[in-house]
Amino acid sequence: MNSADSFELLRDEILACYKCGEAFSDIIFAHRTGTVSRSSQDVFMIAERPGQRAVNCPATTAVEYEALQQGSDYGRFIEELGLSFVRVYFSNIVKCAAQDQRDATTIELHNCRHFLFRQIAIKRPTVLIACGKPTLRGLTGKAFRVGEDAGRIIDWTHPGTQQVFKTIISPNPGGTYFKIHRDRILKSVRQSLFSLLPPATPV
Repeated sequence: MNSADSFELLRDEILACYKCGEAFSDIIFAHRTGTVSRSSQDVFMIAERPGQRAVNCPATTAVEYEALQQGSDYGRFIEELGLSFVRVYFSNIVKCAAQDQRDATTIELHNCRHFLFRQIAIKRPTVLIACGKPTLRGLTGKAFRVGEDAGRIIDWTHPGTQQVFKTIISPNPGGTYFKIHRDRILKSVRQSLFSLLPPATPV
């Protein structure tokens, strides 16, 4: 990562990207880059792609974005993990929505993931939480059984900086599997999360 890299520069580059429109007609170019950065954010949560809420209610400030997350599946997940919204940087591995909210394709993951890698390099969080199979496949290049692996901690090496990030696996909080096994998943992810965070750090 260039030392001059910033969220502002990255946002401009994402806004100028229409690569996936060449291959997919259902793309909604929402270009969600992530929450406005705060110094208190040591947890980086990664979802697959923006949901309809983000498309219908675009947010431009940290306060607006955090208000948007509250009440969403991911917002509830953050709260149930015992985290405050000001502590979590939230972003998507794929930056644009799709009309039917389908899973991200290999092409979309390939086109978008370098943006996420730059976000992580700028933010340098203590912990990553990767939610859902497509997210983990795009991040690591590997397939995981996210239901069975919920709460598992893996080491992910950033392809640019070579920094190793502790990454917690979780199913998509909006998915059926998560809703059926919610208590078990929350317990596993919560235990892993707080085993990695600084012991005296308040939530």
